[in-house]
Amino acid sequence: MKLIKILESLLYYENIIGGIQKYVSNADLSILETEITSITCKSNDVIPGAIFVAIDGTINDGHKYINDARKNGAVFCIGTYSKTELASVPDLIVKNARAILGPASSIMEENPSNKIAIAGVTGTNGKTTITYILNSIYSFTKKKNAIIGTTGIYIDGNKQLASQTTPDAIILQSLFNKLVKENIDAVAMEVSSHALDQYRVLGTNFDAVAFTNLTQDHLDYHLNFENYFNAKAELFNGVYSKNGVINIDDKGKYSQQLIEIAKKNGMNLILVSTKNPNADVYIETMSTSLTGSEIQVTYIDKDKNIHSQNIKTSLIGSYNIENIAVSIGLAIFGGLLFEDILNALCQQINIPGRLERILNVKGGFEIFIDYAHTPDALERSIFVLKPLSNKLITIFGCGGDRDVEKRSIMGKIASENSDFIIITNDNPRSEDPQKIADGILEGISNDHKDRTMVILDRYKAIEYALLKATVNDCILIAGKGHENYQEFADGKHDFSDVNSVTEILKKESK
Repeated sequence: MKLIKILESLLYYENIIGGIQKYVSNADLSILETEITSITCKSNDVIPGAIFVAIDGTINDGHKYINDARKNGAVFCIGTYSKTELASVPDLIVKNARAILGPASSIMEENPSNKIAIAGVTGTNGKTTITYILNSIYSFTKKKNAIIGTTGIYIDGNKQLASQTTPDAIILQSLFNKLVKENIDAVAMEVSSHALDQYRVLGTNFDAVAFTNLTQDHLDYHLNFENYFNAKAELFNGVYSKNGVINIDDKGKYSQQLIEIAKKNGMNLILVSTKNPNADVYIETMSTSLTGSEIQVTYIDKDKNIHSQNIKTSLIGSYNIENIAVSIGLAIFGGLLFEDILNALCQQINIPGRLERILNVKGGFEIFIDYAHTPDALERSIFVLKPLSNKLITIFGCGGDRDVEKRSIMGKIASENSDFIIITNDNPRSEDPQKIADGILEGISNDHKDRTMVILDRYKAIEYALLKATVNDCILIAGKGHENYQEFADGKHDFSDVNSVTEILKKESK
């Protein structure tokens, strides 16, 4: 592919990248006719004919490796600055080099996201659940589909590889190309705030995007809520998609700000709610138990026709009903019929580590495993299970090398709303596990200390809870969900909450 074709495709993103128009207008034609074989930001990955993009990162500065890239065969180098002391300088200097990777990779992969229906979900909580609900809807309606997110990449039900919540820009476009070749009809994809801030999804054409909520998380990276929200809001700038679904039940009223941003950018919106009957998709919970919920779904279509129906779903909890509402909005934008969507929602929906009910072979009490690792998510899970159980035992910890402020907040939430809590290890990483536990304990008042234990060994903490639980009790094991490892200072160790529960129950039943 010729360089000129790639650069011209980048002009659509000129206000983000900056510098392409000026270069194209003045560049020598012989340079613009250069054949390009690939694009990379890693000098070691350069092959003859490659474009090398120098990223000025937090650890390494790619500009230092331009000369290495040229030696390896790079025929065109892009950066954000030029220093005479460097052995080699960029051919093109732009305002934002990182933003080039996605769009350039997309054009080199022949714009695969234009050939497949992609739904993107952002927000603090609910992203994974929504992608799995969409997966169920797509599967029921005979659409061959894929999931990209926290639990990995699944193509037509088969796990491909482990993943960041959102893969990097070059890998993502290559993945979309693979999905097109495998005749995938639809993709449900999580879009993290990190990915948006780092332009990993720029160059992707989404059929529709959705916002779930915004609560405390990742402030170690974004530093404050304003930055965190602004990163999420980028998905609604009109560049990624013309269709948006917004959950208007969020506590912080960020949804209202997002509605204004989306409308300003000319987006079509479906607003969803479990509280506001005037929303485009409104769901009222009629009844709930530990095994499922009966809900009434009302949808007001674009012609103002009202559709309403009662259905039963295997999902429980107010936040999961919100997730269902968002999923319905995305499915509608995906061209699916309302009746088909509801029929799909009546099927069993299994979501790894998201309020996942574990079969208790001993009987007598219920066990749930949930990925809840933020204050809001933990509170939501507890509020779902507490009214439905005789006694709620909550096991949780907090990750090391991450947002320190949330530790005491989560300690307060768990201790004030559970009957008994066990503080244990999550992923301590390089931090002292006891220090993390002490941070959680700071949020627990003296009135609740007698109902609190610290058992840092997570397996032993689960074992203690299973021995302590009695008839009609409920155990919530929070924080790690689907993860099959624990991360300590010396690296990752195999560990699964699901496997641990199963093993302990089997041992106790003998």
